[in-house]
Amino acid sequence: PNFDKLADEVCNLEYLRARFDTPAIYYRFEKIELPCFEDAKLYAPLIKAGMCEEFAPVHLKMKKGGDIALILSGIFSTLRMFVQHKTDDGAGPAKFLFSGDTFYTTPTKDTELQSRTEWTVVLVDEGPVTEAEIIQILWKAFEEMKFEQQTIEFRIHATGCSICRATFRSTFGLYLRGRASKLCKSCKQGTKLQPTGVLRCKEEKCGTVAANAPQMLDFLCESCKKHFKGVLEFLDESRIPYILDGTLFREGSWYSNVVFEFRYKPAKSQDQESTDDTTVLLAEGGRVSRAAKLVFGKRIEAVTGSVFLRSVASALRTLEKRDTGQVAQKDAVFLIQLGELAKRKSLSMLEVLRAHEIAVHESLGRDSIRVQIKAAERIGVQIALVLGQKEALDETVIIREISSGIQETVPQSKLIDFLKKKYIHEV
Repeated sequence: PNFDKLADEVCNLEYLRARFDTPAIYYRFEKIELPCFEDAKLYAPLIKAGMCEEFAPVHLKMKKGGDIALILSGIFSTLRMFVQHKTDDGAGPAKFLFSGDTFYTTPTKDTELQSRTEWTVVLVDEGPVTEAEIIQILWKAFEEMKFEQQTIEFRIHATGCSICRATFRSTFGLYLRGRASKLCKSCKQGTKLQPTGVLRCKEEKCGTVAANAPQMLDFLCESCKKHFKGVLEFLDESRIPYILDGTLFREGSWYSNVVFEFRYKPAKSQDQESTDDTTVLLAEGGRVSRAAKLVFGKRIEAVTGSVFLRSVASALRTLEKRDTGQVAQKDAVFLIQLGELAKRKSLSMLEVLRAHEIAVHESLGRDSIRVQIKAAERIGVQIALVLGQKEALDETVIIREISSGIQETVPQSKLIDFLKKKYIHEV
């Protein structure tokens, strides 16, 4: 496709939206529409907290008085909708999917208006499975686009809670003050206000200093350490390769606790001798509970993942046209998990079901079997797959008829054949 032509660009962006929509909708994310404008007051707490220095909102003066702003990100507009309309129906975690253009200005571009086409998912729930579910959706979408694994880098790191961050930042700043003479001019000037900025500096001498600096992981409190360990265990179980990258710690970021990025690194030809390690940011995400509390005055346990579609399109200039038609939907089942091991195994089972086009509901953030069964009843699903600690160890699964309570245990290796033979029918 010729990406210099607007029509072709729009066509490719729509294609990419569909590629990301497919796994997200399977995981029961609900597509929503958001306005291009927001009340300027929505972003005021973020500006005051220094979270909009890299990407600042675009404010507009109304002739009749008052300020509005162009939408800065789908994240906060989605959470505003969630808070205002109380969209949590109790049947499971709230899951939203937004796609559209967002607008901002950057300090390096003065006040020049910038825009990007964003595809964003927001999952309102707590526990490490929340991050893992969003990461798996993005990973599978990139994987199914036939990106070569060596060209996609998935990077993740813990940034800690406010207590962890403050302790780390103080220790890091003290470390740098004794080595200021070894830093570039820009980092030397920023050691007092933003000492951790040296982590992202491209200068070789700053990289040497940063390599021996204190690590965020050593300053995590027990709660943050347990949460991050849980996320990594889910990724290991789902066989998603990751790089622990301490440079993801950023001052003024609205991501807290956990942050991650997907980057594209162009493959080098055999005769290429360049040592250029430039990568392109394709997607980013993390937990936004701290920023949400600033904006809405109450803690909202939410994790987001945002894909920048134009960057993905640029990375896929040789993209071939593929059939994006929807697969035939089958009768749905509800996956119930009990225990930490079962919860980790559940993401792999969800992918097996999706690969065989079996629709599934889940509530991975819930631990109670009673709550999960009630959620299944509320949705109207008749068949539940129960995966407990014993079943996870034995590699079996319990198939339960919700209305009658009749259940039987089958090996996980025979689950798909059993479901298709006895319960699943073409619509």
